[in-house]
Amino acid sequence: MLNEDRLKLAVAMPGKGNYGINGRDYAHSLHPMEARRWARPDSWVLREHEDELAVFHRHARRVEAVRPVPLAAALAAFAVIDYGIPGERGLGVPRFRW
Repeated sequence: MLNEDRLKLAVAMPGKGNYGINGRDYAHSLHPMEARRWARPDSWVLREHEDELAVFHRHARRVEAVRPVPLAAALAAFAVIDYGIPGERGLGVPRFRW
């Protein structure tokens, strides 16, 4: 996510089942609240270290914030929740054939 000066405001990175959302002044992790096999979860929690910052509800488009969340991080979280990151399905340990 870029601002009007084309400077990065937030970057999302895939992990196995979760995402990292980083900006200049923060580093958060976004985790699904419930595991689903075939569909994307409806609720996600944004954390800073072990502290819970907010809960994002996908279909209701609602955020329940416990502490302030940077706007760029919130927008990146909703984009990642809805669309994911290209290529994330291919993440994992490579298979070896002996």
